[in-house]
Amino acid sequence: MQFARKGIFDMVTMEFAEKFKEVASVLVDITPGGARYWITDTEKVIWQASSQLCYASKLEVGTKLMPGGAAYQAIKNKQNVVQDLTASGTKAINAAIPLFQENEVVGALCVAFPKAHPLERAFPIFAPMMAEMFPEGVFLWLSDREKLIHRQGSKKYDIPEFQEGSSITSNTEVVQCMQEKRPINSEIFNEQYNIHVRMMVAPVFDEKDKEKVIGSFGLSMPRVLAVRLQTMSDNLTKELEQSAAVIQELAASASEISASQQQLHDNVKNILALSEEINNILAFIKQIADETKMLGLNAAIEAARAGDVGR
Repeated sequence: MQFARKGIFDMVTMEFAEKFKEVASVLVDITPGGARYWITDTEKVIWQASSQLCYASKLEVGTKLMPGGAAYQAIKNKQNVVQDLTASGTKAINAAIPLFQENEVVGALCVAFPKAHPLERAFPIFAPMMAEMFPEGVFLWLSDREKLIHRQGSKKYDIPEFQEGSSITSNTEVVQCMQEKRPINSEIFNEQYNIHVRMMVAPVFDEKDKEKVIGSFGLSMPRVLAVRLQTMSDNLTKELEQSAAVIQELAASASEISASQQQLHDNVKNILALSEEINNILAFIKQIADETKMLGLNAAIEAARAGDVGR
């Protein structure tokens, strides 16, 4: 995408461009994401200043102007030119202002800076701090729709095979997140590292078109401690269930013992009652025996008194 415009920078002179060099050498490194400034004559680059940050490598002095470039178009059309190069995959903005000597165009003053999402610009700042905030470590990433563009591992946890430029199209959660335009949370078992991992990934939307997904932001963190606690909890639950079963068995046994004791108590009462009846019968028998004995004694006395006839 390319468009031209006129503004207050029409009729900028080469003398102004020479003075601008001092300012540009400072601006390149304070521009978010980095920047590049350069000055051309009508054919080639004659001066340049590139950022030490994450922007592209510096532009060599002496590089010929490209016919489709912003500088070439600004010189040819004698007007300011801004090019949005996002569509070509470079994700940058190039701008050029024609430089005049009297009424003749003698070159161009140009600037280029990356066209990056705010999250992409902020990632190198917040990601290293976040990586050390999790007790078991964490791996963070930022991607476009096809590959990783930023990554941040931690001392305790990292995924070495996921490097900048690695394809993300095989990752089910990431693809689902971008297709459905919603955050995805999942827990998986990483067979390579033999650990449970929790993954959270969210879609990244274009700043101008809030319905357009341009990438994903996500994190992956190990769940070793959580799984260990879950296992302990499960084991404790099983032990409590076993203890409850034993207690129920003991309660049932105690109930049976109580019933047996009651029955024994009833049997003892019956035996005591029977014993009392036996004692009564024995007393009656003894009474009869005593009376029989007394009768026998009286009979013997009477017989003795009667003599031989009585016997």
